[in-house]
Amino acid sequence: MGCDIHIYTEVKIKDKWTCVDPMRLYDYEQDSYVRSIYITKRQIYEGRNYYLFGALAGVRCYGGPDLIDSPRGIPLDVSDVIQEISDFELEHTPCWLSLSDLKQYKWYKQNKCYKDALRYFFSRRIKNSTVNKLVRLQKKYKVTSEEIRVVFWFDS
Repeated sequence: MGCDIHIYTEVKIKDKWTCVDPMRLYDYEQDSYVRSIYITKRQIYEGRNYYLFGALAGVRCYGGPDLIDSPRGIPLDVSDVIQEISDFELEHTPCWLSLSDLKQYKWYKQNKCYKDALRYFFSRRIKNSTVNKLVRLQKKYKVTSEEIRVVFWFDS
């Protein structure tokens, strides 16, 4: 059984964190009543890369790349949408990292195997790397790299 990341993007707008991922409401039946939950149409990162999971939160990559920071949990000031989603689907190792944290990570100093695996998430030279997507959102919302973050957790 594999492990997947559930990753969401938040931007701080007027002192309040807001989820900026495209979302839709999904209705499902539970115990004879209908409940609605937000689900993403597209996450900023969609893949299964255990070296990346190891770098982000020490998940599924024993002895792998350097950890960016110890898992921090769900932020106390998380957006309402992300809080609702996490209440429903969070399984383990919740964490958040700002764009600043991600940009400061020395992914290119890892050994070749890890570096190759981390490139498509971190590299500023790859147009659609996750970090570059976050930089574009940073410019769009005119915020600092501390005012944009990813909130994530893992399943299985």
